[in-house]
Amino acid sequence: MLMKHPHIELDYAFSIRPATLEDIDIFYQLVKVRYSEQFGLNTITKEELLAQWQAPGFEIERDTRLIFAPNGTLIGFSVFSENKEMPVRPQIWSYVHPDWRRLGVGTAIIEWAEARAKENLSKIPADARLILSITVYDNDVSAKELVEINGFTTQNGRVNMIIEFDAMPPAPKLPEGIRIITYPEFNNLREVYRVLSDAFRDHRGFVETDFETDFQIYQHFINSDPHIDYDTWFLAMDGDKLVGLSICIPNSWDDPHKGWVDDLGVLREYRGRGIAKALLHHSFGEFYKRGFKKMGLNADASNLTGAVQLYHNVGMRIFRRWHTYEKELRPGKEYTNQG
Repeated sequence: MLMKHPHIELDYAFSIRPATLEDIDIFYQLVKVRYSEQFGLNTITKEELLAQWQAPGFEIERDTRLIFAPNGTLIGFSVFSENKEMPVRPQIWSYVHPDWRRLGVGTAIIEWAEARAKENLSKIPADARLILSITVYDNDVSAKELVEINGFTTQNGRVNMIIEFDAMPPAPKLPEGIRIITYPEFNNLREVYRVLSDAFRDHRGFVETDFETDFQIYQHFINSDPHIDYDTWFLAMDGDKLVGLSICIPNSWDDPHKGWVDDLGVLREYRGRGIAKALLHHSFGEFYKRGFKKMGLNADASNLTGAVQLYHNVGMRIFRRWHTYEKELRPGKEYTNQG
């Protein structure tokens, strides 16, 4: 029998439905296939995926779709994410098992995501531009073809950068009056998030939203992250004032033997004084002392604050590339920072 859906029509044998929390095991197995295919490994945990589904504001019934093969095997998924307060640039994270491609599954997922995104039209300003985006790994030829056929184009992207150490990294050179401490000495997660938010105002995609709502989401993910080590959160202080930070993880998403800079930011009024560079050198040195011989981070390839050049200046190189594909669903005024 032909399977029908309000926005999707697939061949008779496939079925599609929202995920439930009970699906986490089969979802995790397919995510592991995705990581293995694209990166040759898997380090993500089931608990991390479950934390996404249980995050404040995430609506699993509306924001997920699972595709099943005739034998009931999960073969594809799409997870929809957005800024609930100003959902003008929703994103999807999607995947189709390599054995089930070119059968219309990927296109069906995109059609669902577009219909889901258009539900936001009544929730955003009448003059707002609505864009649907998806990030595609550079080597994923199949996904590139799929999104391009469906009308997505790309101008921006992200890069994964890496540095490898054969000796102790340079000691940080701190501006006068600035010192670096670890989070346990500071112990104020709300202030950390406030500084992160302020530091990222200049980044592509930033939109002003309610601090308390966003902080609750941030706190949820911090409390759910099995890799958190507060001793590798390095904070730049001007007296008692937090002015910059390098939040690191001693377990990279792609290599358990690589350290990871999850967030790096400096308040606008403190930039140009070498604080970000000092935070990186301090982070590198501390991880080297812990036995790590390499560190990585992700960056917007067209970062408005010139971050990629900073990373090159401290010895990092581009390791992987992703492309951000976008499709305009309604023209209008851009409500996010696009530089």
